[in-house]
Amino acid sequence: MSIIKGSEKIVNPLQESALKKKGLCDYVINIASGCLHGCTFCLAPETLILYSDLVWRKLENARVGDELLGFDENVTTHVYRFFRKTTIEAIQWSKKPAYKIITEVGEVIATANHGWLNYRGNWLPTSELTSSSENRKDGFSTLKSIGSARYLSPSTDYKLGYIVGMTEGDGTFRFNPSELYKGDYTPYWRVALCDIEPLERLVEYLLKFEISVDIRPYYQGNEKHRSAQKVETRSQSQCRKLFFLINKLLDTTEYHRGFVAGFFDAESSFNGSLRFSQKTLPVLHQVQKYAESFGFTFKIEKYKNSCFNLRLIGGFTEVIRFFSIFCPAIIIKSDKIIGGALKGMKSAKVIDKIPLGIVDVIDIQTSTHTFFANGLATHNCYVPSTPAIRTKQKELQEKGISNPQMDWGKYLLVRENIPQQLEEKLNRKKKWRETPEGKGVILLCSGTDPYQNYQTAKITRQTVEILSKNQRRVIILTRSPLWINDLDILNQPNITVGMSLPFLNDELSLKIEPQAPPPSKRYEALQKGDRAGCRLYVAMAPTPPIMTLDDFKKNLEQIMKINPEVIFWEPINARGTNGKRMIAAGLEFASSIMTKKSWAENFIKQWEEVEEAAKSIGCLDKLHIWPDPELKGYVEEEKLNRWLYMPTVEKW
Repeated sequence: MSIIKGSEKIVNPLQESALKKKGLCDYVINIASGCLHGCTFCLAPETLILYSDLVWRKLENARVGDELLGFDENVTTHVYRFFRKTTIEAIQWSKKPAYKIITEVGEVIATANHGWLNYRGNWLPTSELTSSSENRKDGFSTLKSIGSARYLSPSTDYKLGYIVGMTEGDGTFRFNPSELYKGDYTPYWRVALCDIEPLERLVEYLLKFEISVDIRPYYQGNEKHRSAQKVETRSQSQCRKLFFLINKLLDTTEYHRGFVAGFFDAESSFNGSLRFSQKTLPVLHQVQKYAESFGFTFKIEKYKNSCFNLRLIGGFTEVIRFFSIFCPAIIIKSDKIIGGALKGMKSAKVIDKIPLGIVDVIDIQTSTHTFFANGLATHNCYVPSTPAIRTKQKELQEKGISNPQMDWGKYLLVRENIPQQLEEKLNRKKKWRETPEGKGVILLCSGTDPYQNYQTAKITRQTVEILSKNQRRVIILTRSPLWINDLDILNQPNITVGMSLPFLNDELSLKIEPQAPPPSKRYEALQKGDRAGCRLYVAMAPTPPIMTLDDFKKNLEQIMKINPEVIFWEPINARGTNGKRMIAAGLEFASSIMTKKSWAENFIKQWEEVEEAAKSIGCLDKLHIWPDPELKGYVEEEKLNRWLYMPTVEKW
């Protein structure tokens, strides 16, 4: 689906809230439905994704920080999309209804709203794909394809082929099993290169055949030439092994694949076109034969005063397929793909689309919002879930949002009429809910960020002005520093502004909450609010189990410098799919709190530590615990019930 923006009218802008159990409020106002911080991606764990080194790897093994091959989300001023490196920023496991999509290049399992790039350059969700099996009048969908995806690991035959290809390409080998080597006349085998990756691979692969070599300096280099290293052996026994290995030509697919990769690393170039070079033709004919068995087309060329060249035909698509099939070691050559246009990509007809029911899927977010999955150009993003989405299915679908949960990140419906309707409601409202826990406070917002962008910030400002005029108590909850633009109206006795600040580590934040502004920026905003005279609070939540007593002390010391009225605390919850998502994101600590028992034990341990830290810092009176009813049976019932509905310490 395309991005849907617009307004949304509502009947009641002021909703009674159940958040009094957190000691927060009795009412909530949500400024908008949706968010444009990201978009949906859900694929099966076994899906193959293409990394920036042009190797296909399984999605289930992906980690935050991995670098993939992506492309521009939208066409550029040059009409084309271009290949880009893209970084995985977030990963989430879940269970959702999905389809098996069968195309000409293979199969892929995806959710209904997963986005695909069609041959016209438009994004289509799975739900809108038509197949040849449906026999519809509008025909079938055709998607952009980079070729079949293959999960290839280096077998023994591949390793042997690689050693032989390297030796044939740029090796020197002096050995004859019938000769007698004495004195200074010794046998030797050597490969010398400027690039270190092939040499490191040679060392590893040779060990498979019980041949041990080291990487050593070969040429120091100068201003015009790069330095070079070598791997070498002068052992007669090792040279004998190598002689018989190199002359053991195998007629297997894996041997051919390894041979081409080795020869590429030794004698090739890629600068728009992919070429192999050699002085004599026989070995180039061998490379050509092996490569063409995988469906590639090569042309022999000879220019004046140059070696013979073997040039790959077919443009960028074939170059990428070449790298992904043969998996050479030199990454710098594949780097030259970046910046190339997606023109000339092949098309893949959708043959069938089969519903599968609910299956395990993985959501990922990349920095470009794009990557390649099972050979197809695809869209992605991290998918949050909120009660506001689950309770507004019908209304959002009427706006053209077929699946509000799966379409998250592709729509933003701002409730522009909130200020007007709120003022009218307050003028006629006779009874005001004011429980001891919620204190009649209004929360902005529970379902979306009130300062998500400048449009929502404008509505939020108008709303706060109306509430202030009516002398209502307001709590603002945001992770965006945009609120500091409204300091002139937020520094009032009936308004408190709060931000989540579980820790002060930006690097850890990028892994746990990748879409949020880093803690350093949030803390900076709180400092500005403090200097402006705003009433502040901090949610030191959710804290990971790796935090210690010392960590709590350091955090509380920094938090107290911005003079918060209350500090809310609760630990991170890794049960259910939350734990899988965190482990997939590289957060191994989640495995220690995956069960209810281990989660409860960690909750109680950190509860004791945060109270001890607060006591030592002198802020125990400001600490407010957010307990979970699931702790029943693990903690004293009286203590649990007291905190479940404990009023906060703000002086309203």
